[in-house]
Amino acid sequence: MRSKVAKIIATILFLAIYLDAQAQKRSFFKDNSYHRINLGLYHSYFNDNVGVMTAGYDYGLELIRLRSGLNLIDVGVGANIILAYDGQNDPSRERPDYARIVPGLEINWSVRLYFLPIKKIDTRMYLEALPITFVCYAKPYPDGGSRINIGSHVGLGIDYRLNSGLRGFASLRLMHTSNGREYERNPALNAIGITTGVQF
Repeated sequence: MRSKVAKIIATILFLAIYLDAQAQKRSFFKDNSYHRINLGLYHSYFNDNVGVMTAGYDYGLELIRLRSGLNLIDVGVGANIILAYDGQNDPSRERPDYARIVPGLEINWSVRLYFLPIKKIDTRMYLEALPITFVCYAKPYPDGGSRINIGSHVGLGIDYRLNSGLRGFASLRLMHTSNGREYERNPALNAIGITTGVQF
């Protein structure tokens, strides 16, 4: 009986030591992952008086680490809540009798390429792209469009350290969504704007 109890205790101790050792091991994903929260404000660069507000979250990995705190590339996946608003294409651009707000959801993947690091102030520039995104509006948008759209973003930005575990960033971006059909049935939303947020 004592030998059985001793074996059980030994097994529990061995298992506890093994699990503790596994917990102490460094994980690539844990060491190189990030979370981003961002807010964006865009306006159409055509004469259709469309504005877009976005709020999003991204999870990703920092890749090709050159030194502590400096990586060359990161890739991520995320989602944005979209609020597109306009005056129903009012050509007078005055306050419309009936403005509309169309909510939507965008699912995306992203890549950033960093350059021009300034070590003294822990700041760097980047080029970024969300090459293909999937956008679902609550109703067909823009006029003559569809609920389901394909989009993309490209941008240039700056990334800077706020404290040891938090970075800030700001991007100047071009945004596009359309439904991918032939030209006559493919109205597009094309906008330029600023996205800013934090990474931790």
